[in-house]
Parts: sequence; structure tokens; C-alpha cells
Amino acid sequence: MSALGSKREKFASIIRRIDGMLKNGALAHENRPVWYDVYKAFPPRVEPEYSRPVPASSVRDILYLEDIERSEAFRKYQRLGLINLFKVTDNRSTISRLISKCKQIRKMKPDITEDQLLSAVEEELQKDGEIVFLGTGSGYPSPHRGASGLILRDLQCGDQWLFDCGEGTQIQAQRSPYVHLGRVSHIFISHLHGDHMYGLPGLLCTIDQKGTAGDIVLETTAESNAEASVNIYGPQGLRRFIRLALALSRTHMKYTYAVHELILRDAHRPVGWTEWTALEADPIHDPPLHCERSGRDIHAAADGFWYNVTNADSGGPLVHSMALQHTIPSVGWLVLKPEGARSLCVETARSLGVPDGPLMGELKQNKSPDFVVLVPQGRSVLVNGQVILPDQVLMPPVRGHRIAIMGDSYDSRELERLVSSLCDQKLITSPILDVLVHEATLEQGLAEDARLKGHSTPVEVTQLAARLHVGLLILTHFSQRYAALENSGMACDPAAKDTSVSETANKPIRKEKPSVKILLDQAKSVGFDGDVILAEDLVLIRIPPVPKT
Repeated sequence: MSALGSKREKFASIIRRIDGMLKNGALAHENRPVWYDVYKAFPPRVEPEYSRPVPASSVRDILYLEDIERSEAFRKYQRLGLINLFKVTDNRSTISRLISKCKQIRKMKPDITEDQLLSAVEEELQKDGEIVFLGTGSGYPSPHRGASGLILRDLQCGDQWLFDCGEGTQIQAQRSPYVHLGRVSHIFISHLHGDHMYGLPGLLCTIDQKGTAGDIVLETTAESNAEASVNIYGPQGLRRFIRLALALSRTHMKYTYAVHELILRDAHRPVGWTEWTALEADPIHDPPLHCERSGRDIHAAADGFWYNVTNADSGGPLVHSMALQHTIPSVGWLVLKPEGARSLCVETARSLGVPDGPLMGELKQNKSPDFVVLVPQGRSVLVNGQVILPDQVLMPPVRGHRIAIMGDSYDSRELERLVSSLCDQKLITSPILDVLVHEATLEQGLAEDARLKGHSTPVEVTQLAARLHVGLLILTHFSQRYAALENSGMACDPAAKDTSVSETANKPIRKEKPSVKILLDQAKSVGFDGDVILAEDLVLIRIPPVPKT
């Protein structure tokens, strides 16, 4: 091990350095730092680095680069919450990913300044996104596959959006180290079948237990829905369902929510559709709850689509919705993330005479001395009497991710029409999607049965993905008749695997379930240039970066 003052002692991690000093006698055991026993008992997921020579003074810095970067992140993104270094979930959180990105960029760009670092990290995080599948089964949750639900994680701001919420979603969310229920800000329900929404009341109560203490419930229900901590979107009837479930169970929540309903037209409903019950709550007998804020009724445009359902401003993700063909009204969601910040071409700026330092930052950001002129992004700077404009040194913007998440459907061609409409309106520049999440409930040999139940087969979905030039197709919502990948060809009843139980149970042997891999093989048989994968419960899938054009 290292000796006091050696090169390893100066540049190794602080934990290994103290270990070495204790083992070779350079530091007496009784003089060990107070934090040493804590670190040994609860080792951090990533060891703190100390990559600076020992200073001349006897008192060393208390703060490390990670601390400085974390404090800068908190100053800019105050909603990220606290981080516990000894907690696995926090070590996979947004703030942890941010610190990890800082380390990566420092290694790639050793000369980067503190002012430039956070901006560079923000650019990188804008390119990233993750999907966590909580349940991938259809119909009902089973021991090997949960009911529908997935989380879309935004690594830049820390928000987590939930799409569908079947029974057991609240349990699956707590099992995943990547999901923080207190950060769920938006919930999107595709349709009102139980395997997509029965878990919602329980999940809202769990969020209440795990949410932030700063949420305040106002005394009146007439407040703007902007005050709601959680905003929920879905077809008509969703508001009444949540209100009755919470009211009949006498649930008192400490945070506020609002339900925004997509108003349906006759064209959005199946042929011969009749309502079984009222979609709207009775204002007299079922008044709004104390924790409920007024939600919007969102009407479709003339072309039948619901545009910007979250009412987002130009700086946030836009969510558009389209009707799908199913046995009951069902919708899909198209999430368009905003353009990333334009990168600065340092070589071009230097060739124009811009010196390294603050002026480089002025060209990229809106910070500024008195002699700069405001432009849409960045500011022009004056160098040796010459005005340098941001457009001269900034790279072209990179579009944000385009992610389509479909509800149950046997015909999703409305997604194609929506993408075409957005192109016609110049809201997107090309009919290309980065990710398509779509159900593939049954194999092609059961296509007729799938159609009768309002579901799709892998071949149909992959053909749709090919027409939309999808980069990554993720299949989900599998019939419970299929075994999970790790159980392929085996009975999925745990008792059937335990010989001590099966020998005494005196029950008939269950038929082996076919592997879900059948669906993947059929999808790959179609001429499709993108990637195809099967979703699995509690698996995180990283969204590929947007290809540069």
C-alpha cells in the first residue's frame, strides 16, 4: 500500500488513501477520521475522488469537485431534492446522473471551466432519456408479469411521467430503484379498462405517503389547476372514477391533483358504442374533493387530434394525442421533447478572434456585460471592434426526442396521420419517430382472436413502425399465456417448480406456456430497419440519442 506523501497517496481515492496509511502505519488507528467507520460500514456506490496534490497548508479542502457541482445543480434545479450517498435509489437518481456526467465531461475536456461545465452537462442530459417498465402484461397482473404501466424519466429536470396504471403499479414502482413516486408530476391514462387504471387510486395514496412535505392543500377548489401537484390526463370518465374512489374510501391527501379529460366525439368511439353509466360526476352528490383542483376539458381540433394536452409552454415537452381503435375509447400519446441547446464550436470562435473565457459563454448564453446585444439564443460580442454573432459560432440545434406511447389498439394508423399533420404544420421537420411503445398482445397465428379483443400482433405493429421510420420499437402488453423470457418453456407456477410441493399437491400438471420470444421473432421477420425489443417488468431502457442530420 501507499506511504504518506507517495504519488498514490496524493492521487488515489480518499478511502483507499486512508486504508493505506492505516495499514502501513503512517496513520495511527485511533487518529483515523471520524467518517472512516461510517464509510467502511456503508460503502458508497461510487468512491469520492481526490485528484489534487496535497496542499502546502496543513488544513485540506473540505469540499470536493462533486460537492461544488452538486451545489451548482441545486442552485439551478431546486426541485431535484436531497441525495443520500448511502441509498441505492439516490445513487441512481437524477442528481447522481448529473454528477456522473460532470466526471465524464471533465475527463473528455480537462480544460473546461466551472462556468462551462454545468451548461455542457445540461446539453448532454437533454440528449438522454429513460423508460422504466413497471408492468408489461395484459388483462390482469400475474406472478410473472404485472399490469400495464411505465415511467418516462426526464434526466434534465428530474420529472417522472407515468403512462397507464394497472393493478399493482404502486408496488412495482416501489420495487424499482429508478422510480421516485414523489417526483411523479404527470399521469397519462390511455383508456378506462381496469388493467390500465385500477391501480390509480392506490398509487395516488402512495404518492401522498412518499411525496414532498412542501406540498400545500388549499382550502377552496376554485384555485387554478396550475396549483395541482399531480396532473392526470385521460378520456372522459376518468375524473369521476378517481373522485368516487377517493371519496368513498374517505381518503385525505396532503397534496393536490387535477384531472384533465379528453372530450370524445362519436368518431372516437367504437361502432355501436353505448355508455353503461354517466361519464361526468354529479356536481351535487359527488362534489370535487378538498384535494382536487379544477381540470380542463380538452376538445379535439377539427382534424380529430388533441394538441398540446398538457398546455405546455414553448420550453417544455409537448404531448399530442390521437384516438385508437379498441373495444372502448382508447388513445395514444406522442411526446415531443424540445430542441437541445446549440453547442458552441470553440474552434470557429477562436478563429474569429474570440478569446477563451467569459466572451465564449456570452455567445452561447444570456448572461452579459453592457456591450452585448440580445439575440434569440446567446448574445453577440465585440472583439477588436468586430461584432461576432452567435449564429457564426453555434452548431445547428439538435431536435428533441419523439416518443410515441400507444394504448390498447388493433389499428393505430391515426399515429401516422398525426405525424403527417405535424409535418404539414411545420411543427416537426420530418416524419420520423425515435421510440414507439406499442402493445403486441398475441402472436400472428391468433390474429383473428386479437382483432376481436381489440389488440395487435407483432407483425402489424412492426409494419407501422417501418412506415414511421422508428428507431427503436418496444413491444409490451403481452398476453399472460406467454411465459416470461427467463421462464421460457417452463411452468410459471412457483409450486410446480418445487418438487416437495408438487409431489404432495396431487394436482394435474399444468401445460407449459409458450415463450414470449415468439412475438419477438415474428416482429423481426418484417422488413424493418430499426431495433425491436421486448419490454420486461422493472427493466430500464435508455432512449438512444437523436441522430445528427
